[in-house]
Amino acid sequence: MNHRMIRLVTAGLGTGAALLAVTGCSHDSGPTTETLRIGDTATIDDNEQLKIQAAVTTIDTGSSADLNELQNPSKYAGKTPYYVRYRLTTTASSATAPSESFVAFAGSKQLTHLSVIPSLDVTNDPEHPLSSHSFDKCKSAATDKLKNAPAGQSVDGCIIFLSDNGDGAPTKVQWGLKKTPAAVWKP
Repeated sequence: MNHRMIRLVTAGLGTGAALLAVTGCSHDSGPTTETLRIGDTATIDDNEQLKIQAAVTTIDTGSSADLNELQNPSKYAGKTPYYVRYRLTTTASSATAPSESFVAFAGSKQLTHLSVIPSLDVTNDPEHPLSSHSFDKCKSAATDKLKNAPAGQSVDGCIIFLSDNGDGAPTKVQWGLKKTPAAVWKP
């Protein structure tokens, strides 16, 4: 059990209870999942080359109208977008850049991750023959900036998850799809 969870367990308890809580958590029974509130930070140590801190900072509810600016908006009829905003921070220089590994669930149902790639549009302006269009409501982080970055370097980003009508809002966001994820954030 990590230090952050011990602090959460002991918050507001007397000295004797705090000592008992720490003593009760002293053995390691294998990997555990840290359960956090939105805004809390978890340390992710997926392998020897990737050590970062990750935080889900907010979960914002969008509207189906937000998706009208995407190509073929009829594909998203009846879906509600949820914008999971996050921050990734290096804890040590990393040889690799982290991939976005957040997964969202509404109850036990995994929500659909929607990746939106900026488009290049042809203009009639010879000076500027192309224009770029991106989905401004939610942009992924430039995680490549974290590759070989010094400790303390951060990037902010956003991931879109789609919920079908009736599925509801995310009830948890976790880091990865492992049986025992490194962290779970709950609203």
